[in-house]
Amino acid sequence: MKMTEQQQALITDNLKFAYWLINGWSSKQTVIDRGELESIILEAFSRSAIKHDPARGGFLNYSKLHANHCVLEELRKRKTAQKYMYEVAIDNTTDTNMDTKAEHMDLHMAIDELPEPDQSILRDHYFKGLHLNEIALKNGISVSGVSIILKRCRNVLHKKIA
Repeated sequence: MKMTEQQQALITDNLKFAYWLINGWSSKQTVIDRGELESIILEAFSRSAIKHDPARGGFLNYSKLHANHCVLEELRKRKTAQKYMYEVAIDNTTDTNMDTKAEHMDLHMAIDELPEPDQSILRDHYFKGLHLNEIALKNGISVSGVSIILKRCRNVLHKKIA
């Protein structure tokens, strides 16, 4: 990533704000240690400086949104990994219910039949735990658009599985 002097100045001028974010996240959670938080947030600030368009608004709001999204994504990854390890442990210690496994397979096969954008939005919300506003931002659509797509998907899946 090669940055212009103007982009480097944006980061330098706003380091105090970056460390304010780091301190805030350090006090809110215990999953990511301070050193990793610094890496995540400073990397987000660097990417924000490169992508920032002054015509679209202030750098602080843009960089804060991007940095918070990066930290939340890392927390979700770690939570998903912990959940997976927990599920594996449960699978190894309890009897497996074949009817439940068949229902899960039916659900996943029905999801695979949905159009690709709908599959992605559905999985982001229900399997990755993303909020509607994050999905909207990721896909470039409105929050109400995401809500409509999720409702349509639920109706289609209900009809296919019921």
